[in-house]
Amino acid sequence: MKTMRNSILYFAFACLVTLPYTTIDAQKSKKDDSKLFPRSAGVSTSDSMYAAHKRTIKIEDVRPAYNALKEDSLESIFKKIIKSKFKKGDPDDYYKYYEFSPSDDYIVGHYSAPSTMVSYGTKSFYRGACRAYANHHPFVLSPDMIWLLIEQGFANHINNNSEAMRHLFVRHQGKADLVIRRSLVNNTGDWEDLFATFAKQIGRQTKPELVELLTADFSTTTPVSRAVSQITIMEATKSYFNYIVSSPLCGIPYVILEGTPDDWQKVLEKARKLRKYEMGWWMDEVEPVLEKLVEASNGVNDNDFWMKMIRVHPKEIAYLTTEREIESTVDGWILKFFPYDDDGHKLSMKKLSNFADIAPEVMKVDLKYIIDLPNGKTRSIPLEIYAGFMGLRQDTVTFALKPEIGWFVRRKDKISETRTEYYEWRNNSGRIYLYLDKGQSIPPELYSLKEIKNLELRFEDKVSIPQRLSTIKIKELSIKGEITAAETKRIHRLFPDTQVRINSED
Repeated sequence: MKTMRNSILYFAFACLVTLPYTTIDAQKSKKDDSKLFPRSAGVSTSDSMYAAHKRTIKIEDVRPAYNALKEDSLESIFKKIIKSKFKKGDPDDYYKYYEFSPSDDYIVGHYSAPSTMVSYGTKSFYRGACRAYANHHPFVLSPDMIWLLIEQGFANHINNNSEAMRHLFVRHQGKADLVIRRSLVNNTGDWEDLFATFAKQIGRQTKPELVELLTADFSTTTPVSRAVSQITIMEATKSYFNYIVSSPLCGIPYVILEGTPDDWQKVLEKARKLRKYEMGWWMDEVEPVLEKLVEASNGVNDNDFWMKMIRVHPKEIAYLTTEREIESTVDGWILKFFPYDDDGHKLSMKKLSNFADIAPEVMKVDLKYIIDLPNGKTRSIPLEIYAGFMGLRQDTVTFALKPEIGWFVRRKDKISETRTEYYEWRNNSGRIYLYLDKGQSIPPELYSLKEIKNLELRFEDKVSIPQRLSTIKIKELSIKGEITAAETKRIHRLFPDTQVRINSED
């Protein structure tokens, strides 16, 4: 008992702790006592850590801490905070709580933070103050910190009584959508501007003076602390709003419309004359777009029309600029100019996958070049004419892209010249093997075969099996390449009587 009492007395003595002094960041400082910041052995003090205006307040006459506390990496701090949000005992979060281990790839944006810090998860202010008291660490306070604590308390109060207090903030029931249209990238300034924009929208829907009141605006306020106060406003009103960012995977900054108004009017008139060729169903879709283009060529600026030119909705969010194509759904009036797919089936012209097998934008025409020989005989040379969109030219300054219209003529090689016979020979030998480069379609000559014993298709990139292939009776079909579960099911439906192996699986 005596030992226990001594231990208690020792603990009480040790924790008479006391903060040696506290630094307060203030707007006006009567005394700037930078000399009162002692430099502990082995630990340097960075002036950039403190605000320009500050004063030191002496509290207890104790020896300041001389050992630094353990610091964690920024990545581990983020992981700790994320994991602390998953509560034990919640069935929905059971797997996440015990298994979730986010990598830095999950962090899509953050403020300009130091690489390491002392961390106590989601309670760093409170537990940090406790640790400062116990270990004799000086402690720093600022108006932004204290105001954030007040603002967080306000947010908790509103969320705990959201329905009872609804009449003080909004007139609608349920949640209203606050939508901001922009792309999300890993840029601190863009994210902080996004938070500010949401705060303004909240102000318009509630009371502007409320947002002004809650937003940090002190001499110590930084872009980061201001952004955090605005995010806290979003938290305080989350019972009344959904926060939505509509992002069409970046978007097109501007369009350069070439040609005169007469040119665009002529395009419209020529298109109208195609109706008599049983193309009214297509012209019904195209003509309204062409009429808008005529207006644009005359100087009419319809921003809503151009915003709907093309929109890409990725199935996974691309936060960073990358040339890696992400599977996406595409819509917009540009689709009106793609009426057919590569198999000759009509498209809806409303939505498409960015990997859709649209009809090629390069047409191929066969041409026979016949030469009269001196002996009265002729020599036939098979040629192929290719014409359409060859690629895109790129402005070296603005990086604007301009589709390039062009053509070329080639002499058929021996395999192309006799490809049908080649496939027939391979089929009789027991197997046809095709390696398809990215973007390459199944050769049309293959469809001349009525039956195939064993067809093996290897795709360099994503698997693309056209509907037309199912018209051939195939005994065994082997497919290798990148493929989705939906495409796998589709292929099995296309070939119900075929032994199908996809990536070596039956």
